[in-house]
Amino acid sequence: MLVLLAYLGAFLLFYFWSAPIDYLKELAQTNTFWGPLAFTFLAFLVVVVAPLTIMPLIPVASVIFGPFLAGLYTIIGWFLGSVVDFILAREYGKPLLSKIISLESLEKYEDYIPRKMEFWWVVLLRVVVQVDLLSYALGLFSRISLWKYSLATLVGMAPMAFVISYAGAALLERNFQTFIILAIISIVLISALSYFYYKKSGARGDIKKFL
Repeated sequence: MLVLLAYLGAFLLFYFWSAPIDYLKELAQTNTFWGPLAFTFLAFLVVVVAPLTIMPLIPVASVIFGPFLAGLYTIIGWFLGSVVDFILAREYGKPLLSKIISLESLEKYEDYIPRKMEFWWVVLLRVVVQVDLLSYALGLFSRISLWKYSLATLVGMAPMAFVISYAGAALLERNFQTFIILAIISIVLISALSYFYYKKSGARGDIKKFL
């Protein structure tokens, strides 16, 4: 709920007050290296320090850098952070994770992740569940290999990163037709994949509790 309010708040702020975006655009044009690097590092950091999120900033970044580059920087940061999360969970387990995240929040994922997690199930989870604790949970509770997890994570997170980036740019630039189309596509895709995963994956419990 807090994440949703922050997301809506960021939209409303920059929708009605364009001065900060204009300033950031100008700043990004004069700092073509540090701006993208800072945003990518922030995307990486919020994945490792779960359950923070960078989603409210993606639409702003899409206006500053362009939706394609903003989506690309988001994917790079998310991907690197997710791989680090997975390795930390797999190699060091709960003793280390307890110092980084809430184990109580993490353990609720155990009922939804089969031990023999296949490649395409990770792809589906990455599309459906855009939360940062998932990386820790897959490293801790599944036995999927690192390379399969990494590739599946990249494939699964890329579509939503670009959708959020293009949709956010469309909304802030008041291109409502494009925003509505992308929003509908996202809702239909996530709903269909959620239903498919719930019915076919063999995971225990109700997936609705952690979407």
